[in-house]
Amino acid sequence: MGKLTKDSRLRIKYATKRCLVCGDRGCDPAHIKTFKSTGIDADWLLMPLCRHHHSEQHQIGIKTFINKYYAVEKYLLKMGWEISGIEGSLELSHPKLREARNAIQ
Repeated sequence: MGKLTKDSRLRIKYATKRCLVCGDRGCDPAHIKTFKSTGIDADWLLMPLCRHHHSEQHQIGIKTFINKYYAVEKYLLKMGWEISGIEGSLELSHPKLREARNAIQ
């Protein structure tokens, strides 16, 4: 599994949330885009997943995970993510991610 969220406040917050897939409590803050690729640890970049579904997300990849679980796609859209493409070629973008990348350049 990936590295833990560095912000302990986010880990505590997500521990009380329900998993998007199964509804279990005690979630991990799962990164939608990896911390390594963004350098950002923020609430809008995370989704609540139980340990089992967080592991599955890493095993099958975010694009396959979104296609498999409609609740995940619905959550991402609600959080302001834009999902384009079809099946294996999904692309994810978020206005805040574009802002962050522009600020770095």
